Amino acid sequence: MKNFFLVNRHINNLHYKYIMSVRDGIGLYGGTFNPIHVAHLMVAQEIWSHCRLRRVVFIPSYNPPVKREGIVSFEDRVAMIEMAIGGSPHLQLSEVEAKRQGPSYTLLTLMEMRRQFPDSELFFIAGIDTFLDIPNWYLPQQILSATSFIVTPRPPWHVTDLLQSPFVEVPVGGLEGFEGTDHRASESPTIELPVRGGNRLILCKVTPLEVSSSTIRELIRLGKDTSRLLHHDVYSYISSRGLYK
Repeated sequence: MKNFFLVNRHINNLHYKYIMSVRDGIGLYGGTFNPIHVAHLMVAQEIWSHCRLRRVVFIPSYNPPVKREGIVSFEDRVAMIEMAIGGSPHLQLSEVEAKRQGPSYTLLTLMEMRRQFPDSELFFIAGIDTFLDIPNWYLPQQILSATSFIVTPRPPWHVTDLLQSPFVEVPVGGLEGFEGTDHRASESPTIELPVRGGNRLILCKVTPLEVSSSTIRELIRLGKDTSRLLHHDVYSYISSRGLYK
């Protein structure tokens, strides 16, 4: 997979008998995106397709509560996201966290996105590992009240691990038929789980790609080729500016 357009081609060839539909949904995809890579784009595209969202909004963290080593400037990360999503009308960038002083707490970001999209259902996009960590975040119960969730399984996390969360109820019939990682193995790539004291949670299967920003940064540091892991413009941007070396 060399670039974003191959991701688009893959999505256009997907057909499912049943697809979970949401009410004018807006997917909120937060992260450092340090850098944004093909797996980020694949997740965004497949979630948009499977859940029939109106759009997916990339929200790069401006001032993460937990500082991360090796993070490049917000301006560089924004530029790379713009390059990666530039050809897609249903992917969008928001710099909302740069407009606010203090740490980039998820709850405050959700409150601002609610002001921007007052009539849409908001869906915070997260991997299972991230969702399981929400009890440790700033005002977690208010986060659950402020947004619905789209959660994706990714190795080594299994869908049944989601039931460890104090916020998730075991659905009637369990997770039978949804426990594989290949989204083509079942009729529908989505299942809705009950949430205690919160909004909806949609578990959505996506194509598993073993790509991470930390791996890409390490490969760049070692002088290895990362062109197949990045949008071609992002790859050129990183190379021309000597980022992550």
